[in-house]
Amino acid sequence: MMSFFLKDFSLNNPKPRLPNGNLLGLILVLLILCCKIEFTSANDGVYFTNGGVIFPIHETDIQLKSEHLHFNCLQNEAEISIHFSFFNPSDKAKKVLVGFQAPLPGGGDFHFSEDEVKNINQFIKSFKILNRGEILPYQLKKAECKDCPLKDSKGEFTADDFNSEIVFVYLFEITFQPGENNIHHSYSMLAHNDIYTGWHYDYILTTGAKWAGSQIEDFTLSIAPGKNSFFRIADVFGTNADWSITGIGKIFNDRGEKRVRILNGQLMVKVKNFTPRSDISFSSIGVSGFFSPMFNQANLPDDVIHNLMYLSGHNLEHISPQHLRMMRNYIFATRGFRFQNRELLDFFRQFEWYIPDPNVTSDQIILNEREKEFIDAIRKAEK
Repeated sequence: MMSFFLKDFSLNNPKPRLPNGNLLGLILVLLILCCKIEFTSANDGVYFTNGGVIFPIHETDIQLKSEHLHFNCLQNEAEISIHFSFFNPSDKAKKVLVGFQAPLPGGGDFHFSEDEVKNINQFIKSFKILNRGEILPYQLKKAECKDCPLKDSKGEFTADDFNSEIVFVYLFEITFQPGENNIHHSYSMLAHNDIYTGWHYDYILTTGAKWAGSQIEDFTLSIAPGKNSFFRIADVFGTNADWSITGIGKIFNDRGEKRVRILNGQLMVKVKNFTPRSDISFSSIGVSGFFSPMFNQANLPDDVIHNLMYLSGHNLEHISPQHLRMMRNYIFATRGFRFQNRELLDFFRQFEWYIPDPNVTSDQIILNEREKEFIDAIRKAEK
């Protein structure tokens, strides 16, 4: 998310400049003389510097009219594009230094050694800012939290930083012309990924409230998770949000979050006059998570749940033939296979994630090695 940091500041000439011929300029001069703190002002905006560190503040003129955010989720990364529309109500152009905040990627699944140093550029790639047909230059900064002062950075972080609130900030200069101004971002980001929870993504949204008016008049989120997907997303968009699926899928509520099942298509969330108070966080529910205890609507035995969650062949000899049959067909159910057997069809229909597709054949379902081993182990136990 792009947020406002300071005004009338040049990346090439960062010397502070005082306004001329007004009361605000006089007040600022007195503050500088008394406190030896540097201020820079343009119109009614002020930014603070202390030893060259930049402090985020609240913008009072430029309004964020719309933000359209799109995630295209691939196997291990997402292609992200954001279109912003800003409005400058003044009849004069206004130069602003803004920052796009990026949280640290995922978590410990990146296999750090204790003294290993990583770089944010390994996880966020091809970052681009397009304004009026031109790609803008940027500087990479670092902050201890979303609202903390910025410091120079080479993009480095360690495993210990994963437990912190550190963010990296792509800082760039934009001149907002009177009226509407359109800015486009694009980048790719590696997912936090593990065998059980699948992929996970975070997006800092709360900085949208730091523009004039403290809201986004028209916000749209679209997530294309790929075919046959199941994921959860925190419901941070308020009661007026419009949730929909473009394509074939379902959306259902689950204790402060949404679970989204998509066979083919994408999730759309639209909100008007939106003041973001929380950030976006969403993660896939892997095949091994469809039958976690949280989703155990069928009151299955613990051994069955454990085997389905981890796709393991543990203690199969103690599981009933009926449950073994269900377990063997479970993978096919997650792919949308419509069973001819009425008992199997009725069993899987009790789960919200099951969307039977009469056009899917068993030959079209491709199993990975882990799934093949799981089914083979069950078949041996059934003999």
